[in-house]
Amino acid sequence: MPIFYYKARDEAGRLITGEMESDNIKEVKRNLRGKNVYPIDINAKHQANDIPTVLFRPRISSDTMAVFCRQFSTLIRAGVPIVTCLNILSGQTDNLKLSDSLCEISDDLRRGVTLSGAMKRYPQVFPTLLVSMIEAGESGGNLDFIMDKMAVHYENQSETGRKVRSAVIYPAVVACVAAVVVIFIMAFVLPEFIGLFESAGAVLPLPTRILINISSVIRKYWYIFLAAAGGVYAFFKSYTSRAKGRAWLDKLKLTLPVIGKFNKEIITARFTRTLGMLIESGVPLLKSIAITDNIIDNCVVKEAMKDISADVAKGSGLAWPLRKSGIFSPMVYQMVEVGESSGTLDDMLFNIADFFDREVEASTTQLTNMMEPALTLFMAVIVGFIVIAIALPMFQMMNLVGY
Repeated sequence: MPIFYYKARDEAGRLITGEMESDNIKEVKRNLRGKNVYPIDINAKHQANDIPTVLFRPRISSDTMAVFCRQFSTLIRAGVPIVTCLNILSGQTDNLKLSDSLCEISDDLRRGVTLSGAMKRYPQVFPTLLVSMIEAGESGGNLDFIMDKMAVHYENQSETGRKVRSAVIYPAVVACVAAVVVIFIMAFVLPEFIGLFESAGAVLPLPTRILINISSVIRKYWYIFLAAAGGVYAFFKSYTSRAKGRAWLDKLKLTLPVIGKFNKEIITARFTRTLGMLIESGVPLLKSIAITDNIIDNCVVKEAMKDISADVAKGSGLAWPLRKSGIFSPMVYQMVEVGESSGTLDDMLFNIADFFDREVEASTTQLTNMMEPALTLFMAVIVGFIVIAIALPMFQMMNLVGY
């Protein structure tokens, strides 16, 4: 059971420090309050041979945030006080990081801190977008409506993630299985046939000699191939972790055939929906753009967002900077221009987001449909070559013995 260090004050205001063995921070706080002690700071104690438990804490997924926002909205609409809402939600969630954060925020609210102000202390748990939307909801008195909107946002984000994974996982699994099967045949099955061919003294055709040489190299130098693959992976990770390498990779993601169009559609849908929500909630345009920038993980697009923000600050509107960026399709900035001129920018942004969400779904199906026959053809060529290389000398041996 983990051990926690704590700092607290008693009823007389005296500082108390100590340590307590408990399952989580929430239990420590509950135990301290039972002793009429007010906790100030609680941290987990890690022994020298321990791996920090934070490494094993599940991240806050879009599904978890969607459920949190939906439940929070329902409780607020039912008239439950916010502090009580947080306590209820803290006990319901299975995510320890979220549960502990909600307990801390509940204490902050009792001290007079606003909900958005308390959430800002936990940027690893509550995204900037959610905090800003809650801040707008607190100002407008429509927090339940805002939390409903955020629940829909995270549900859409989760659905988009599932679509992307579905387009990638199946081909990746097929490719890995195919590679394992081919390597197994080359390393363990083919050597048995090689011995048979050599004992028969048959003159081996070119495909068979090529296959034998490949098999021999794999069996003798497999560790070199393994080390080379590890080295290439390590170099790639190291290079793309730097600014120059990350810029190269992000640019590649936007320029590759088919893949580039797919990534742009995802970015456009996420950008327009988030910006529309913020504007609808009364957040100023410049601040909305700055917040939206935080949800984009492509540094090329982030640089374009800085230029867009600078142009908007000069009073040029939003449509022209979007067009100048070169990231978004003509339909986007044309519809934004219509929205700006008619005063319905938020509605127009939602329409754009809906359109590109449908495009993402269509592109996902297209990618999957393209990859399946390509992988099938590739495997047919590899397996066909192996079969021919093994069958040709067997036919020769049959001819030699008079069949």
